[in-house]
Amino acid sequence: MRDAGQAVRLRFEVFPLKIDYRTDYLALRDDVAAMTRSLAMTVQARTFGSAAPAPSAEPTLAEWIALLKGYFEQFMRTANTVIDNPHMTLAIHARPAEIERARQVDERRLERRLRRPLPRGGALSVSGVSLPKSVPDVRRKTTFDNPENRYVKYLLLETLRKLQRISAAQDTGDEDADATAEQRFFQALRPEATAMIRRIQGALRATCFADLQPQLPSSLFSPVLRRHPAYSAFAQTARLLNSGLALSGGTLQIGIKNIAQLYEYWCFLRLVRLFRENFALEQQSLVQLRHLRLVVVLAKGKEAAVTFREAASDKKLCLLYDRMFKGLPTVSQRPDNVIQLASEERLYILDAKYRLSCDADYESRYGGPGPTIEDINTMHRYRDAIVIPHPLKPGEFKRGIVQGAVALFPFAGETTYQNHRFFKSLAEVQIGGLPFLPGATTLAEIHIRGILKADGYLA
Repeated sequence: MRDAGQAVRLRFEVFPLKIDYRTDYLALRDDVAAMTRSLAMTVQARTFGSAAPAPSAEPTLAEWIALLKGYFEQFMRTANTVIDNPHMTLAIHARPAEIERARQVDERRLERRLRRPLPRGGALSVSGVSLPKSVPDVRRKTTFDNPENRYVKYLLLETLRKLQRISAAQDTGDEDADATAEQRFFQALRPEATAMIRRIQGALRATCFADLQPQLPSSLFSPVLRRHPAYSAFAQTARLLNSGLALSGGTLQIGIKNIAQLYEYWCFLRLVRLFRENFALEQQSLVQLRHLRLVVVLAKGKEAAVTFREAASDKKLCLLYDRMFKGLPTVSQRPDNVIQLASEERLYILDAKYRLSCDADYESRYGGPGPTIEDINTMHRYRDAIVIPHPLKPGEFKRGIVQGAVALFPFAGETTYQNHRFFKSLAEVQIGGLPFLPGATTLAEIHIRGILKADGYLA
């Protein structure tokens, strides 16, 4: 627009009522990052006992860097152990030598040579037998050029490249992040990353790595990599370190801008953390190891499951994300989060709904901001529509397997929400809504613990 002949630029910033992009959005994103890293470290801990972090740790970004430095020290310690006592193999080389100078003749090569006609004037006669003037002379010597050392060099270079990228980084590339905080973070990290880089470069100058071509072995089941104490410890720590640095993989991007999908991810991972505080994580399909890289398999349309075990009674329970209920008499149903207790016959729905009703008519009728009426109707539909085939009556379905259904919605006012109609309905009919945001998880946690106590999972 123009004012008195001068161009004036106006910028309008609209903030939604559901979430504050300056605080809640960043908290959601950082929480998702921390929880996925923690799950990744737990998976690695179960795989490699020599490099196991505390299973209950929930590292923030700063704690993750501290964890990285801790593992880096172990990484360099095992690398130096390998350098001090490198694995050597016996290399056999055969080269032509004059017959009178040959020390040890390779009999097989000589036999193959004698099968071919000898050139005229190029043969010697010994006891009536024609022999070539030059024979394959075998020389044996020890060498560091073997698959294990090439793999060690590969892991050192891989870690070096990742640290160089971290050292050169200026920001995370997320336009919603606090640029000033990111700059301070990378400025503080850069000297430490540079020191790590120098230590790896020094290790790579070791004699045992000279003229070696870094290479992944055709098989990681080499007896040296599995049984040699130095090599096995180094390989385990290197895989842990590099998988942590490369926590990525095409399914979960922390910098995602789709806030509704990010909210679904956060709800599921926050529930996983709640369950881990009370039960042992037994099995999961959320974090997977694919070709030495950790991949977080969590995307809309892909089911992920985490199984927990209660230590005292040895009972199991599952938390499933985006489970599809097919083969229903009406239409398929796909709630975001399903708690499965003991068997298929006791399910609780916790559906993440990134919606909030706060108009005057709604607040006067139901007692304040809360989940939409449509979402509450969806909870009723889940309870009525989700059925399973009857185990004893073919062609019939067993109803009532969904014990309750809750709409999780973004709202921070937990105190005022306790007077809401859809909060009170949970105690009456096990259908309703609960606020769920970083810093506002108390009501949901109390409700879930009540479910687990009623079913004998908690005392």
